[in-house]
Amino acid sequence: MTIGRRMIPAGALILASATAGWSANEASAQQTASTRPPPREEVVVTATNSSMSVSRVPANVSILTQEDIRSSPSQTVDGLLRQVPGFNLLRHSDSVATSRTTQTVSLRGLGGSAASRTLVMMNGVPLHNPYTSEVYWARIPKYRIDRIEVVHGGGSPLWGNLAMGGVINILTEQPRAGRFDTTVTASDPSTIDMGIAAGDVIGDWSFSLEASYYDTEGYAIVPDELSGAVDENVSKEFAIVSGRATYAFSDTASVYVDASWFDETRGGGTLLDDTDAEVRALNAGANFGTAAGGTWRANVFFDSTDSDDLSTSISADRSVESLVNTRVQPSTATGASLVWSRRFADRHDLMAGVDYRWAEVEIDELSRMVAGTPTRYGETEGKQEMAGTFFQDVWDIGDDWEIVASARLDTVANEGSIVETDLPTGAIVGQQAYERNSERVFNPSFGARRQATDRVAVRAASYRGFRAATLRESYRSSSTRGGVVLVNNPRLAPERLTGVEGGVDVRFSDELRLEATLFSNTVNDMIQNITRGVAGAAGEVIVPCGLVPAGSTCQELANVGEIESRGLELSFDYRLHAAWTLSASYLYNRAEVSKAPSNPQIVGNQVRQAPKNSLTVKLAHSNPSLFDTAIQGRYVGKRYEDDLNTLDVESFFLVDAAFTRALSDTWQVFASVENLLDEEYIVRATASGFVEIGRPRSLNLGFRYGR
Repeated sequence: MTIGRRMIPAGALILASATAGWSANEASAQQTASTRPPPREEVVVTATNSSMSVSRVPANVSILTQEDIRSSPSQTVDGLLRQVPGFNLLRHSDSVATSRTTQTVSLRGLGGSAASRTLVMMNGVPLHNPYTSEVYWARIPKYRIDRIEVVHGGGSPLWGNLAMGGVINILTEQPRAGRFDTTVTASDPSTIDMGIAAGDVIGDWSFSLEASYYDTEGYAIVPDELSGAVDENVSKEFAIVSGRATYAFSDTASVYVDASWFDETRGGGTLLDDTDAEVRALNAGANFGTAAGGTWRANVFFDSTDSDDLSTSISADRSVESLVNTRVQPSTATGASLVWSRRFADRHDLMAGVDYRWAEVEIDELSRMVAGTPTRYGETEGKQEMAGTFFQDVWDIGDDWEIVASARLDTVANEGSIVETDLPTGAIVGQQAYERNSERVFNPSFGARRQATDRVAVRAASYRGFRAATLRESYRSSSTRGGVVLVNNPRLAPERLTGVEGGVDVRFSDELRLEATLFSNTVNDMIQNITRGVAGAAGEVIVPCGLVPAGSTCQELANVGEIESRGLELSFDYRLHAAWTLSASYLYNRAEVSKAPSNPQIVGNQVRQAPKNSLTVKLAHSNPSLFDTAIQGRYVGKRYEDDLNTLDVESFFLVDAAFTRALSDTWQVFASVENLLDEEYIVRATASGFVEIGRPRSLNLGFRYGR
């Protein structure tokens, strides 16, 4: 992972608002064409078409370059990001195995439930599902990525909702004349992964088209000693098609449109657990410079998702699986934004913008099965409206200082309803309309960076952020085959974060760089799964879950009071030799419940699935005339599956390796091994004693062709 080659300040990486789900897509249109950033003075172009030297950045930022991406053994984008300290999905498994609702992201321990608290974008466009905030990682074309930028810490004043833990922006390569690339990978367990990309520039037009296909028979997520007749491998099949067209009127004016289609089928690891999802997205925008030197950017977007889901129950000996319910969940999101920026007096980069986002979901559920036939039909509707305005000033004070000040005002409103019908009689047996719940949130941010010497820079920042409850958290209850009944809560308040951090960046020499960041984040009204009880051998009624099956756990989503996340991030790069580089990233993170007036028994407990220690070490060799290779080790410390800290999930250490050989200027072959030592490690535990395990050893072989 590249460190010490830093980017723009927090609040200037992109102009995108997470609340509106928009971005200035042209941020990615001016990326460097090199596969390795220049040494200290890399310049990253912001979405305002201004640029900033990396030596003047007051933010803790990680960059994964093409070199990092190509040398990674991982075959998933979320796997690539595990090189970043503190990055994880909810259960530290990969996106092939995890259910969609747990493909949510956290940094710095700000997680603990199936909701993202880190904003994930591709070319500035948020990738989160509007219903759950989950990320369809398979939508991202891995072999088209130019680099990945990660801003650690709260960025809500500019980005709005979801950015409490940080922002991840995945930037893809841009069209070039006569471009054609293809990558094919075959893996064991049985997997095929194919991608193709083409692009061209014709006069003032530029075009790109990408398509990919992935199919895997997957792997077993249940240990052999616990496996039963209903268990099989998790599996996944998906396809992606996307395209983009841009027309440039001049050097300062352009319009663009891009569209994508994604379709996925996932086998969840048991005989009945098969789900589908289809996502369609359309974005369009315009960018215009003014005679006075300013820039205007406008963007509109539409995102539509159709997904099928289900829940099952499994007998204690895992010999019988029964259908509990099935769901069809169409959701849409649409919005627009307008942003202005301009440089004043050669010292101030000013930026202001407004944005709007509307999301809606309808859930049609069949449940209460009798001999496999549903007897209850439920219809849940949820709507979420977000509007925001923001302002930022980046102030250059001489050659050594830079100040960044920003503020954002958001309005968030939710409303929903539930209607239940008895199918045999057609009678409505339950009906509830939830009143419109509206909140207004103001979040300022302030940061400073000083280049103390040619080799040492210090930085500090303070900020506030927020996350609104998702429509799923507000209006949809669920149950899992692991024996958890989770009840929704329409009265959830937004989570509110206050944070401070300070850091130092030291360049000991051209070969050795070190970054260190101390941070302290406090989240009020953190939404967590709160345990209300565990049913006995005969099953029992537990409020608010109702009748809970034997051995199952009743949990309710609730604002717990206050959570504190304090810790240290360390990263270093050491070039041992012209061809050898050693890098490491470490996170110590003490994320604990500090206040819980209605649940005092969890005060002092560790946040669910938030380990105190995480470490990644990588040794890479690069010699284009011979080969590139890398070996990586990843340690994740002990964590807990539940809020009571009674379900231990033990630590693990994995080793991966990768090898690449260039046969010519256009052909490459590669091989990689994930979990080289074939360690069996637990990613999920339940009160019944059932556990799930992560990916076993897998071998990947493939080739790339590009011109």
